[in-house]
Amino acid sequence: MRHLLTFKALLRTMEHLVLAYAAVIFSQRRSAGLLCLAASFLQPNVGLTGVFTALCAMAFSTTLRFSFADPSVPLYNSVLVGLSLGALFHFDGTLVLVAALAAGLTVVTTAVAGAVLARWERLPLLSLPFVLVGLTLALATSHWEQLTVALPGPIVSLPLPWFADAFLTALGATFFSPEPLAGLLVFAALIHTSPNLAALGLLGFSVGHLLFQALGTDPTPLLVSYAGFNFILAAMATGGVFVVPGLPASALAALAAALAALFAAATQTLFHPLGLPPLALPFLLATLILLAALRHREATACPWLALERPDLPERSYERAMMALRRNGDRDSTPLAPPFLGAWEVYQGFDDRHTHQGPWRHAIDFFITQEGRSFTGNGNETRNYLSFDLPVKSPAEGWVVAARDDLPDQRPGEMDLINNWGNYVVLRLVT
Repeated sequence: MRHLLTFKALLRTMEHLVLAYAAVIFSQRRSAGLLCLAASFLQPNVGLTGVFTALCAMAFSTTLRFSFADPSVPLYNSVLVGLSLGALFHFDGTLVLVAALAAGLTVVTTAVAGAVLARWERLPLLSLPFVLVGLTLALATSHWEQLTVALPGPIVSLPLPWFADAFLTALGATFFSPEPLAGLLVFAALIHTSPNLAALGLLGFSVGHLLFQALGTDPTPLLVSYAGFNFILAAMATGGVFVVPGLPASALAALAAALAALFAAATQTLFHPLGLPPLALPFLLATLILLAALRHREATACPWLALERPDLPERSYERAMMALRRNGDRDSTPLAPPFLGAWEVYQGFDDRHTHQGPWRHAIDFFITQEGRSFTGNGNETRNYLSFDLPVKSPAEGWVVAARDDLPDQRPGEMDLINNWGNYVVLRLVT
């Protein structure tokens, strides 16, 4: 039994780790996470350090009982911190110590920065902890002589046109493996997660590249080394994850990519004399500034924000369109009827019997034939047409509470003690 529990705990740990890699590209698919994990291990030193740092972050967070609304946030930020360390230094005893300290610092920074952004405009944390911790480590480790500089491993070249090579290399750089094969794995993860996200990433890279060319900047070394993934992530975040997709959102994505290119050039000028990498700072600045600005508009203005319920573009669009057709809120969850076939509403909101006051938000359904809901004299439950028929879930979710041991009451009788009767309580997937 103990071995079984240990095995299950190991599986949960691996699942959290894989989902952390997926979260970097706004995915929640394990398969996408595995592809991104594989991309990082094309540079083995990079991949190993990323995994080790994430495991340290899990242990630190669990030991000190940190609670996060989204547990993937400290993990994927720790992954990025570890990957950045592995890209610079050889994995040895000294780096193990640095990575463990970095993991703890990332978890603490995530808790503090998350609370600050939640109070200020309720903005998403994104990779802010990674940038803060990464820049801190870059300053600190520049004077630590015990760390051994890592030599990059061999890069697999692919016979691709320059633009495709640059785009895939930039995607691979998201996981500190700046090579086309790594980018191909990440792009496959994107397409598997959301074709719209993949298209937005391509749009963002194209806009950033064109802007650099228009301004007379040679884009090749800058884009491939660090800037390109900032354009890609900024476009995906503002065009389909935190904003309901559509033509206005696509225009916003292009603007975000252009701003990320501007910030990339600015941070290059600012940080290069200090020997600091900009990391994901251009992406953060472009995304957070635009999202904060969009909060100061009329609620009905396009593009619509989805900060409270960020999701894949396909899901956000479907939810928004369905809500508009129902004249409901775009963030509401559509509910399907909890039955099969055609039923009628016996009692709705603020109705004449019991749905009043605190209990107003409820609907009773029944079946009628020729104006009658029962056969015979209606003295027995089996006389009623809706009795003992199957009930289905109105939405996707988990059963968090249920009761089915109470006897059925005869028509006209009431159980005043267990007045809720038999029930099923669901927590919806939202």
